[in-house]
Amino acid sequence: MSDFKSDLAMNSLTSENTLVAKLSAVPAADLSTLATMIDSGPLLPGFVWIKTTVAWEATRRAGNAGPFPRHQIQPNSISDAITAIWNLSAQFRGDIKDAQMSPIVELLNCAVANLRARSEEDALHAAFRTARLRV
Repeated sequence: MSDFKSDLAMNSLTSENTLVAKLSAVPAADLSTLATMIDSGPLLPGFVWIKTTVAWEATRRAGNAGPFPRHQIQPNSISDAITAIWNLSAQFRGDIKDAQMSPIVELLNCAVANLRARSEEDALHAAFRTARLRV
């Protein structure tokens, strides 16, 4: 039987592994295009995290990666980050006829799912801590 904390840890790891796999599938030129688009836009929390993950992937491909970067987005900004990343993904979805862009769409959609999962995980952790304080 598994417990609450180990289930959350496993879900988090699975989510990160999926995101890493999606990053790995994006060609280097497309990662550069994504980084350039993020640099030319507003400095939004979701964009900062995506830019960090793109930089991490470039470093990983060079053989020097450290731990995968967890987002540092404040809980009250998660929904804005999700919206920003989803809107960025829409820019690439609009150009889906170019087969080379689909890995970016998959990456950004996975990033949105990762943030949603983290948001739910954070809420569950908070509820768990609150419940323990009441006991």
